[in-house]
Amino acid sequence: MILHVLKSGGVLLCIVLAVWIGLTLFGPLGERRVAPRVLPVGSAFEGNVQLPREDIDREFTAGANRMNAKYERSETYKTSSEVIDWVSFLCTALITVLAGYFGVQAQSGASQPDVKAITAGRSAGFARTVGLLAALAAVSTGAGARVKTYSEESYKKATEMRDSLTGLRKNILEAKDAASARAVLDAVAAVR
Repeated sequence: MILHVLKSGGVLLCIVLAVWIGLTLFGPLGERRVAPRVLPVGSAFEGNVQLPREDIDREFTAGANRMNAKYERSETYKTSSEVIDWVSFLCTALITVLAGYFGVQAQSGASQPDVKAITAGRSAGFARTVGLLAALAAVSTGAGARVKTYSEESYKKATEMRDSLTGLRKNILEAKDAASARAVLDAVAAVR
């Protein structure tokens, strides 16, 4: 009975993985987060000889491009994290399938079969394969968590950059002279 559960469980895990991948690639799980946006400066401060309008537009465009690059990096990390999670889940599912196929009984309370129990009495190649799957599952779990953290940090930084650029946009629109506007542009260049 337990062996049948392991076999069925491993196959079920593979099906769950396929559904998870499908929902990520074609469904709601794969949706991108809302990209931070900054409004253009507009024509409130037209510039002057000391601070041409082109300089203002160039600095704000460069700041928005840096923010967009940070956002895109966060999305790349998010996708990478998802793929790494799939690898970890697949390795665990394969270990479960192998345990069920070769008749290894699960220990009560264990979330996955013991690698030593699966490989007992099997060839060295088989033992290496199961060990490699277990190691890959463990490393993937840790790497996926780390990459997910990078994604969240990059997205947070992109939204902080948006907030800074939005405040600086307001400041440049309220600038009374070229010197005030230049100070704001210097702050825009520092937003990273």
